[in-house]
Amino acid sequence: MSLRVLHINTNSQGGAAQSAIRIHRAHISAGMESHILFLKGPLPGGVPNAHLLENHMSKGKVFLLDKINRLLNYRHQWGKPPCFFNDPRTLFRLENMDFVQSFDVLHLHWVVKFLHIPGFFNTIRQPVVWTMHDMNPFSGGLHYRIDYPSEAYDGLEQSFKAIKKNAYRQCSSLGIIGPSQWLLEEAKRSGTFPEWTTYQSIKYPIDFSVFHPQEWVKRGEIQQDLHTTANKRKTTVLFVAEKTGDIRKGFHQMMEAIKELPDSDFHFKVLGNLHHQWSEKVEQAGFINDPNRMAEEYRNADMFVIPSLEDNLPNTVIESLSCGTPVVGFATGGIVDMVTHEYNGYIATHGDVQDLAEGMRYISRNNQDGHMRINAYRSALEQFNPEIVGQSYLNFYRQLQTTSS
Repeated sequence: MSLRVLHINTNSQGGAAQSAIRIHRAHISAGMESHILFLKGPLPGGVPNAHLLENHMSKGKVFLLDKINRLLNYRHQWGKPPCFFNDPRTLFRLENMDFVQSFDVLHLHWVVKFLHIPGFFNTIRQPVVWTMHDMNPFSGGLHYRIDYPSEAYDGLEQSFKAIKKNAYRQCSSLGIIGPSQWLLEEAKRSGTFPEWTTYQSIKYPIDFSVFHPQEWVKRGEIQQDLHTTANKRKTTVLFVAEKTGDIRKGFHQMMEAIKELPDSDFHFKVLGNLHHQWSEKVEQAGFINDPNRMAEEYRNADMFVIPSLEDNLPNTVIESLSCGTPVVGFATGGIVDMVTHEYNGYIATHGDVQDLAEGMRYISRNNQDGHMRINAYRSALEQFNPEIVGQSYLNFYRQLQTTSS
């Protein structure tokens, strides 16, 4: 009999949802009966076995509970500096739903404002697996440490963490997945999960039918000099900006690094936020929601730059490497798991603007024959293969079922 797995994620859109959907698809490819449940958002087209909570509860009730949850959650921030900080308690009771109870394994993703952690872990007796997309599963209410106003929130942080710690101890079988080695080690050190928790690092998969390189890269054919005198062109540098005011994303460092590089040699292109006052050196392409168009942007760029100062396993890096585009980023989080220095990209010293600029110069100088594109694609095939990822999860589930029996 096929293993039945239910993935649970709050939103149907966003980075965590995208990763959860890709993992869900990898499960189906591995022969599992996989379903995915969202609290809200448009039901993603073309995704098999996808559900919204309103398919199992009245739409009016879902809407009302969600609004009340948000008000209850935001009350913790009144009179404090703004911070992305969330209560582990909600008014939803997924643990009491027959649909949820019918699965062999419950696989959590980004479940803020959706999962009532105390009730869920006190009730559910199936193995629970949690793929962490940030630090929230093992923190109290925070999601990342950078820009966290600790003095204002530390009291709540400790009390919320105690709620989670007590709840997790009621779970009969708990498996924690860290997409990045950094996040996995942070989880182990947190002391939030019980000592008998099973841990493993499994990277996100990618759809290579969408995110793929040019044919010559697939074939591994080294090119003649792509930047000969007769074919002189600027080096195209692609980066993505959503929340430009988020210190963790490192856009201040990116803007400073851009100043270090001459207009005559580099062309910068940003996808995302059009409201930011970008330098005249930066071409603004706006938001792109079509994965095929996004893949084309990666293929057309000479490199992708991610200036994050703290991050898990960014989907943009996975997508860029899969399209055969080298990546420049700081030595942080899961970026160092995916990018090998001077092989498929460049790892700059954390927060060092000069070194970030040097990374862009390095790719421009040293990838004239396209060998780093080939390296990028080969590294993606090794790391993000859906079949390998799906089988890794299946083996992990079987391990949990054995230890819990």
